[in-house]
Parts: sequence; C-alpha cells; structure tokens
Amino acid sequence: WYQANGLLILPFSSFFLIGGLVWVIRTIRPEQVEPKE
Repeated sequence: WYQANGLLILPFSSFFLIGGLVWVIRTIRPEQVEPKE
C-alpha cells in the first residue's frame, strides 16, 4: 500500500521555492540582477 508522503511533490515545490526566493531578492535589491551583455 502506497502512502502519500509528498516525495513526488517535494522536488517541484523546491523549484518554485528557489525561483520565488530569487525573484523576491531581485525585486527588493535590483543591484543583484546581472547586467545584460
């Protein structure tokens, strides 16, 4: 019997978490954004 322990959801949620964190940091501190080449 398979128990839903969230192992499948964890990698996807971590992607959203890291992406959201980067977006928040770049929104608050614009100097963190890399200059365009």
